[in-house]
Amino acid sequence: MTESYVPQYITDAFDEMLRRAQTKLIGPAIAYTCIKLYLESGQDTFSSLELRRRYPRAVCELVEYSGHNIHLGAWFDAAYISREDRGVGKHGILKPLGGKRYKLTELYRDHAHALESWIPQRIKSFLVSKLGLVLSLEATPERVRLAEHLDKFVDFLRERIEVHDGGTSFEIVCFAILKVYLDKFACRIYRDTRTFSHEGGTDISTDFGAVFQIKKLKISRKHEVDKLYNEVTTNFDVARVQDGRVILIIDDISPECRTYMVSKNALKYLRSTDMLDIATLIKESEDRQKVLRIVYEEITREYSNDICARHGCDGHFCPVLKKVVRQ
Repeated sequence: MTESYVPQYITDAFDEMLRRAQTKLIGPAIAYTCIKLYLESGQDTFSSLELRRRYPRAVCELVEYSGHNIHLGAWFDAAYISREDRGVGKHGILKPLGGKRYKLTELYRDHAHALESWIPQRIKSFLVSKLGLVLSLEATPERVRLAEHLDKFVDFLRERIEVHDGGTSFEIVCFAILKVYLDKFACRIYRDTRTFSHEGGTDISTDFGAVFQIKKLKISRKHEVDKLYNEVTTNFDVARVQDGRVILIIDDISPECRTYMVSKNALKYLRSTDMLDIATLIKESEDRQKVLRIVYEEITREYSNDICARHGCDGHFCPVLKKVVRQ
């Protein structure tokens, strides 16, 4: 057995932890913290406080390795250690000893040296796949290149719409498209909230009296229409809904439900395909670049980790690691 060998059980468990993390990779970052603590101290038992203290540095090391801080760790949450239904306890990394103390399991101790390098590599690979071209959009030349060709531009937006992250990418893409398109008509829109498909409230407000509520839902049954209508009329005045000033943006709707939706007192909606059709109406390359810039900025705002923000990291010099992490 070589020091670089990682058993399939660990690979499968860690990959599941990555897939289950829709927003910030807290569990994977805590797992890396455990491995670093063990290798640095030679002790295989840790208190919750010891993990909490080492965690920010572990996140910063992952940020340095990955070259960005999107999705990489939120503020430390002890529930990701203590709760059995999620986090490192669920995936067999730590065993609770009581009194907020935990023991690194034998399997992870035996492969700690391999995991020290394997975990950052696995996380970086996962994020490259998850984010696709998003990271490259920080650079103006990349936005120019993607915006020059309408088909590539629309394909990128379609891929982001289909990302499984609780509906956030769906909302961000819809917002970016509408903001740039409506700007041509001197209409301003504003993204008010972070939204997931189960949440209510206004997601996009405007300066022309309408509001947009975004839900990444595929509606195929009439009772789903009724539920949605009841939610909308709870959050907004019925007269406003009937006037067509509350507009839903959903993923898709069946033909039967489409007819039923129309009967619900002028409840208006747009589908993801409608949003992509609007994107094709953005003809100027400069405007398509604006869409891409907004997508990048909103994803960065949504998913940049809390560790960097709390320590005043400017993305170049890390106060925790006390060194330049990005040229």
